[in-house]
Amino acid sequence: MLDKTPSVILLMLLLTTVFAVTVNFHSAKAWTGTVYIRADGSIDPSDAPIERVGDVYTLTGSITSSADGIVIERDDMELNGAGHIVQGNGEVHRAGVRVVARHNVTIKNIEVTKFYSGIILDTCQNCSVIWNSLHQTMLYGKVNLALYNSHYNNIAGNNLTDNWIGIDISTSSYNTICENNVTEHSTGIYLQSSCNNSIYHNNIIFNNNQVDIYDSANTWDDGYPSGGNLWSDYWGADLYSGPYQNETGSDGIGDTPHVIDENNIDRYPFSYPRDPCEQQVVSLVNGSRAYNYDLELENIALEHYAFRSGGSAGANETAHWIKEQFESFGLEAWLEPFEFTTWDLMTKPSLLIDDDGNSATTYDQNVISSFQCEHYSWPTSPSGAFADLVILPLPDAESYFEIGMNPINTTAWNAINTTGKVVLIGREVRFSSSWHNTYKNKLMAQPPAAIVHTWWYEWMSFTPLMYSSTGGRPISSFGDYYWDLGIPVGSVNYEDGLWIRNRESSMDISANVSIRSVIGTGTHYNVVGKIEGYTNPEKMTIISGHYDTVMCAGFCDNGAGTAGVIELAKVFADAVESGVYKPAYTLLFVAFASEELYLVGSINYVKQHKSDMANVKAVINLDCIGSDEFRVTETDPVNGFDLDQVVLEAALDLGVSGELESPGGSDQETFRNPSWANSIYYQYWGLDASISDATPVPSSAGLISFPLLYSDAWYMGRPGWIHTEYDNSTSTLTLDWVEVADLEKHIQIAALTTVRVSPNIPTLPRNIALISVIPGKTVSGQSFLVQVRVTIENQGGYIEHVNVTVYANTTAIVTIENIAVHNGTSNTVIFTWNTTEFEKGNYTIWAYAWPFPEETTHADNNCTFDGLVLITIPGEVDGDFKVKMDDIILVVDAFGATLRTDGWYWHTPPCVLCPHNPNYDTDGNGRIDMNDIVIACTNFGKTYP
Repeated sequence: MLDKTPSVILLMLLLTTVFAVTVNFHSAKAWTGTVYIRADGSIDPSDAPIERVGDVYTLTGSITSSADGIVIERDDMELNGAGHIVQGNGEVHRAGVRVVARHNVTIKNIEVTKFYSGIILDTCQNCSVIWNSLHQTMLYGKVNLALYNSHYNNIAGNNLTDNWIGIDISTSSYNTICENNVTEHSTGIYLQSSCNNSIYHNNIIFNNNQVDIYDSANTWDDGYPSGGNLWSDYWGADLYSGPYQNETGSDGIGDTPHVIDENNIDRYPFSYPRDPCEQQVVSLVNGSRAYNYDLELENIALEHYAFRSGGSAGANETAHWIKEQFESFGLEAWLEPFEFTTWDLMTKPSLLIDDDGNSATTYDQNVISSFQCEHYSWPTSPSGAFADLVILPLPDAESYFEIGMNPINTTAWNAINTTGKVVLIGREVRFSSSWHNTYKNKLMAQPPAAIVHTWWYEWMSFTPLMYSSTGGRPISSFGDYYWDLGIPVGSVNYEDGLWIRNRESSMDISANVSIRSVIGTGTHYNVVGKIEGYTNPEKMTIISGHYDTVMCAGFCDNGAGTAGVIELAKVFADAVESGVYKPAYTLLFVAFASEELYLVGSINYVKQHKSDMANVKAVINLDCIGSDEFRVTETDPVNGFDLDQVVLEAALDLGVSGELESPGGSDQETFRNPSWANSIYYQYWGLDASISDATPVPSSAGLISFPLLYSDAWYMGRPGWIHTEYDNSTSTLTLDWVEVADLEKHIQIAALTTVRVSPNIPTLPRNIALISVIPGKTVSGQSFLVQVRVTIENQGGYIEHVNVTVYANTTAIVTIENIAVHNGTSNTVIFTWNTTEFEKGNYTIWAYAWPFPEETTHADNNCTFDGLVLITIPGEVDGDFKVKMDDIILVVDAFGATLRTDGWYWHTPPCVLCPHNPNYDTDGNGRIDMNDIVIACTNFGKTYP
């Protein structure tokens, strides 16, 4: 200690001496090792990033360890992770937090990752594990949370993902497991020799095995109406309510129990729709708005001779327009280019019939108005292909079902030389493999100058011009003979085809076919819009459609599907913005290019994102929705759910009956079977996409509707009109085909499916409270700094970023923005008050936390210091506005004391006067030193006023 004699000597020396003060700041380093909380309450080692206040131990930084992370050896305590991370390296049998033979221990708000075991309670009682995030990844871990020989514990509110086992309960009884998310494990919950546990209100979803049970009997619900658990593999209807599920009206609980085994039954499993957000999201779907998007897509198509054919100007314009829509909704959006064969038309294709075979005479020429070139047709010369017209007749057939029954009349065909001619033939030749093979051989032997398709039979006259996906490159086992032979191809309707046939029978006519197509290599664009997930953003749900067409407006195929994707992007952007829905996984809205070239857009998407395929949870592909009968392509069960069943359940909940359709037909197949997609890419285009080894996404389904094709007339009694000139908004209205109401319903099904595949993070309360405002000192010299400690508590359910302003009387001192406060924790922030511009006198110090729009309680956003802060003459420390000897002596007695965490100044070892008042540290550097004494001496004798 210091006695008065050296104090007086020191004072006399300081009257003539001024010392400079230097303050050094040191940055904290990351901490590595194992932390032990010992039985006596001590923290070992002492430099570990844990702060103790009574029985509460709070992490102040993250921990990495190659052994255990934190080992708890005392009872009756709380470990608060404050949102910090405890990370391992996958060392076998190591745990992020290990608790052995303890009672009344609470572990909360910790993120644990990459340990063999996340949190272990071994031989523990009356402990709580709450609000933690455990995601080990299977590469590193085995179990996220384990109870071994432990009883009467509470496991609640934890987010457990991506490990071999979510919760391991072995020889443990009378535990409560509730309100946890258990998702994406090999086994969600494992029970062995464990009975009388209460397991309810958990989301047990998308695990390969939801539950594995051995020699255990437990309770899986909390009675009625509280309910049981949400299971992604439960498909029970919800038509009734009541304890016996026999009362009228649904209640969000399945009508039938979810039976795990005879001793483990969830009597009241939650049924879709369970989350209130589902109804809110579905209600945002607007069929009229989607229909208008489709009209815009149609308008773009009709402005171009090649419509929206892949690689054409119309397709590129469409891609940019879709991106603009995504961006207008607030999505992050971009174009993903890839190089591929391009095709476009410079002028409108034409067919002219010439009676005398002399192109110079025009009086005998007839323009065939219905003529249109086939999709991706080879070009003619700029002047067209002018040549003698010949007809290859087809055998008799009274109906579609007689096609191929009679063979081609090869004698008649052999008498016709097609070399260099314009050939008219019935498109039905391609309905029969034997006819088709004869036809191909004829063209290979005698390549014509051009081909004109028509409908040959009167019973096909109801059908307008029909275009296959790659009409100039027939996708069939017969190969790409039109393309390989460089033959331009077009079509006319039945009436015009019959007129030409009759004309040819009466005179030897010629024809001029003009198809000014341009073939090259150029850029195609997939379009992507993104909404990032909240808990597992690395996981993805893809909502997709293709925007390209064949040679028509493509209102149904696939303007309707693309409009659906755009509408869903709008719906989910609005839902997220309003707080209605927070997706667990990232939502990607993808408009694929060039599906009509046989999945070229999706194949290139997978090629560019091959490393991401393992993280794609589902693909929901919309193609030709809006017709009368809803269908979904079949998928295989995986990760605890079967996507086609999710879709059908969503449809049923919305009052729409649906049916399964065989896999195939659209872009979802690229994801479901990338090896197959790679083989057809090579088969039809001679290219290797190198996606054979891409991870398949079994949960890839196509949402479609029927009638779809003209041929549905024979199977359903009513035709559809894709790939024809009737595929436009006018025809769909007059033919009662694609309508607003059906389009809206099908988009609603996709919306509800999306919410169920990418679960909503439940909406929790948001509330920020200011707990205390404490100035570092209550007397400060004018022009010096005063630190003000403000403690902010997050009493809500989310991590918040808070803005806080500190006031002196009514004057704002300073504002700090974006202060991160984890849910269920507090954060103390130091504000610095520069008193230079403030008059001497007493001030009330208070703070205000800016409220959130969703925050309903604002009274606790204010907090005031219970006292006053005096701004006075520098060096005056006892508050009487006079710098006198008593002030100097107080500072001298405290000389050498430093600031401790309790806010007071202490000597080491403490003197008899310790602790010392922080007011004595005039310059606020955390140490009472010579500079503080000099300041007092310099102002000795001054008074105020």
